[in-house]
Amino acid sequence: MDFQNKMNLVWETTQNYRFYEGDHWNGLDSGGEKMPIVEIIKPIIDYKTTILTTNQLEALYIPQNYTAPPTEQDVMREVCKKLSQEFRRYWEHNDMDTALYDLVMDAQISGDAYVYLYFEPSKEKKNGVAKPGKICSEIIANTSIMFGDENQRDIQKQPYILLIFRRNVDDVKRRAKAYGLSKAKIDQIVPDELKDQMTGNTDEVDQESKCLCVMKMWKEDGKLHVSESTKNVVYRDDEEIPSRLYPIAPFVWERRQGQCRGVSEVHKYIANQIWVNRIEAYRLISAKIAAFPRIVYSSNLINKEDIATVGAALEVEDNDIAKAMESVGYINPAPMSQDAKLVLEEVMEYTKDAAGAADIATGREKFDNYSALLAIQQAAQAPLSRQTQRLRSTIEAIARIVFEYWCSYYPQGIQIPTKITLDSPLIGMATPMQTIEQRPEGMPPAMTPQEIDVVITVSEKDLRKLDVDIRVDITPTTPINKLTEQQKADNLLVAQQITFDEYVSILNDEEPMKPKLQKIVDERKKQQDQMAMMQGVIDQQSQELQAAEAANAQKDADLLAATQNAYMDAAIDMAAAQEGE
Repeated sequence: MDFQNKMNLVWETTQNYRFYEGDHWNGLDSGGEKMPIVEIIKPIIDYKTTILTTNQLEALYIPQNYTAPPTEQDVMREVCKKLSQEFRRYWEHNDMDTALYDLVMDAQISGDAYVYLYFEPSKEKKNGVAKPGKICSEIIANTSIMFGDENQRDIQKQPYILLIFRRNVDDVKRRAKAYGLSKAKIDQIVPDELKDQMTGNTDEVDQESKCLCVMKMWKEDGKLHVSESTKNVVYRDDEEIPSRLYPIAPFVWERRQGQCRGVSEVHKYIANQIWVNRIEAYRLISAKIAAFPRIVYSSNLINKEDIATVGAALEVEDNDIAKAMESVGYINPAPMSQDAKLVLEEVMEYTKDAAGAADIATGREKFDNYSALLAIQQAAQAPLSRQTQRLRSTIEAIARIVFEYWCSYYPQGIQIPTKITLDSPLIGMATPMQTIEQRPEGMPPAMTPQEIDVVITVSEKDLRKLDVDIRVDITPTTPINKLTEQQKADNLLVAQQITFDEYVSILNDEEPMKPKLQKIVDERKKQQDQMAMMQGVIDQQSQELQAAEAANAQKDADLLAATQNAYMDAAIDMAAAQEGE
């Protein structure tokens, strides 16, 4: 904590959050006057967070064991595909898209933020055997994590890591009991007011329900060790856990030279934000004092209470109305210099331009050519390429930790519900699903006889043998990208380069009109299928009729030929009889 105090980490992070949340005048005694705020920091942070997190991210496991036989490599590739699907399932179940947004925003505000992954054993049992647990995640603020070496950027090379939590006392006591702590020790777990490392609102609903907990993690002989303690008690003492990695994935917004911490995006613009607010306050105070006409009157002749009342009759002394009218006048408003407004706009424009969040980049400026706008925005977003790469590294770290947990916490092997074909290389590792309960939520049943619902079981040995590498693919899905794709599809349709069915098929899945257009396509296809079926019936009936007519015609021809032959035979017989006579 001494190192963090030297860095003023808690104070600086608290100040950063205040300016992001709009508490710009904290500590000012304004005499009850509400001070103006002209936001320039929050739009910048929100814009950059949105740009980084709206992209479609996908982590893929790739086997690196090239020494295995070709048939075994085919199995490894298929296993990695299923592991990638299982990681997507983990990502969705933990709502990691929302967590990623919070992570990026926190890192911008404080300079760095962290994802802590932990394994939660299942309390449910099936046939007397505990079900496999699940992998969970939590965002850790930069003030709630301490490193054994603040200069080491590679988190896996840290000598130790401390995580700080505020936990419910009853929950801590239950955990301590589960770890076998004695009752006397458990009774020493009491509430406290140790909130020095907390930022933002430190108020708690029940001031006597929580205590400070510190988790220490370190490595010995390649194995991870963990201990947990409160102020008075170590309730989890040096437990070796199966994982070989620190279960923490860092995201640093901008590197601080010589340190593992980051530089806040907010802190750089606080001075500009203060000046913008001050200039606006000066302008408004000046307008309040001098922008409107002011009444001047003689208090000896005019009643003071009446002069300030709208529509009130004015009482005068000595009944001298003409003199009273001469004693009332107005001071015309003084013209306000535009220099203050120009300085205000200049500072705001410079700050947004320096942050890469100008109006045209954020889409606030109207632009008809979406392709040109996309090119301009992509150029403006070029400074975020470092953050994009760091975010990719963060997701890679998360995927690697999840893979390590699969190897470490599933002694019977990880079971992956999926679909395979009968000729799949994974058929030897598959067990057919016996019940609907084995199918994950949202997984439809197999639709073809060649595809079957199975559970793939991959042992720790097979997982380790994969020697996986991780690749994160990023696909831009910003609104301007979608508008550009939409415009190109519209142009192709208008130019009759594609059909209407092809147009609908290439529309983005998030396009609001796509379901309705797809319904039209399906209805048309259904009508076409019905017409084709009817035409097929008509063609078949026509062919049958033609065949019947041909058969009848042949029958008539045969009958005619037979008749003609009979007549011919009769004529020959008659001619022969006449010659005999």
